[in-house]
Amino acid sequence: MKNSFDQWSAGEQTPATNAGLIELNNMKNLRTLHVSIRNPSALPRDLDVEKLTKYKIRIGDARRWRDYEGSRMLELNLDGTSDVLRKECIQSILAKADDLFLYKLDRTEKSISALSSKGFPKLKHLHVGHSPSFRYILEWSSLPTFEALETLLLDNLVNLEKICTKNISIGSFSTLKVVRVEGCDKIEVLFPRSVARELPQLEEIKVVGCKLMRGIVEADGDRGKFELPKLRVLKLYWLPNIENFITTGSSPSRSTSDDQIGTQIAFFNGQQVAFPHLETLEVNGLDNIGFMFSPSMVKSLAQLRKLNVSFGKKMEAIITEEEGLAVEISETLAFPMLAHLSLQYLKSLKCFSHSKCSREARSQDNVQSRCTSLFNREVCH
Repeated sequence: MKNSFDQWSAGEQTPATNAGLIELNNMKNLRTLHVSIRNPSALPRDLDVEKLTKYKIRIGDARRWRDYEGSRMLELNLDGTSDVLRKECIQSILAKADDLFLYKLDRTEKSISALSSKGFPKLKHLHVGHSPSFRYILEWSSLPTFEALETLLLDNLVNLEKICTKNISIGSFSTLKVVRVEGCDKIEVLFPRSVARELPQLEEIKVVGCKLMRGIVEADGDRGKFELPKLRVLKLYWLPNIENFITTGSSPSRSTSDDQIGTQIAFFNGQQVAFPHLETLEVNGLDNIGFMFSPSMVKSLAQLRKLNVSFGKKMEAIITEEEGLAVEISETLAFPMLAHLSLQYLKSLKCFSHSKCSREARSQDNVQSRCTSLFNREVCH
């Protein structure tokens, strides 16, 4: 029935013009169900789904089946309001689903976690799009929630403020591998630091077109170095407000004291963060970034293979100087595994390593980006 029929008769329709889903209750040995239900009102409240071990259930106006990896999938494309989420059969399905796609949900709960009375103990892949009601994915929890989740995809959630608050149980999101967020204009940070440091499996972060995003990780009182040990891919596109990877609770983490005004702040500061297995870094359209790496950060990127930086209006140099940890002239900054480097549409770029530019500026009074060598003996790639 996956691609053949979706015009089920609504339960209250008398006489029934088509087959009704309630008839599935008569199939006592039914264990696998692939079904598309165009009209949500056709779903019986007492549909027996407990016996199902495998299912792909699509409810609402979805034009094609999406690719899912799991054996228990639920896709809701409701295009507005519906009471379908309150039906007991849907609650049972949510509790066992490993793939969940939610699209065009409105006037529902303000957090995804509140949709299920039984939690999401089996859920591995969650995709939520075009659903203006949601302000959080997980607002709070006393027990681990989304503890099996591996993939989190969020797009065009116009009122999403946070993926989660700080008040969640240890173990929540602990298996998360991929996070992709696009077109969520109210979100300011991806994760609080207290949550981010409990993501040991995270391999990919992609954030696109979030207008108020000011940092990926929100700082707390912990001043130790923050590490994502398995992160391999980091892609940040068109984030006009972002200035630092780790940001403070109210504004980008820049000091405004008199003795530090003008200090060069790198987006990635090696004294704060480490990605020992990062292989791909793409930064596009981050207009508030002047410098990409501190020297200590460069030395931690031993596995970096691909670096793309483009459309940065303020980008002066890829590597800046680091106060208190200045690189000696004889010391070489290296990206030993780098195979692909792309620097495009960076109109303020003067050089690759800013320490070379600074010394030349002191001796020549002026540095022209067209006249200065982009690379120098401090950088090896």
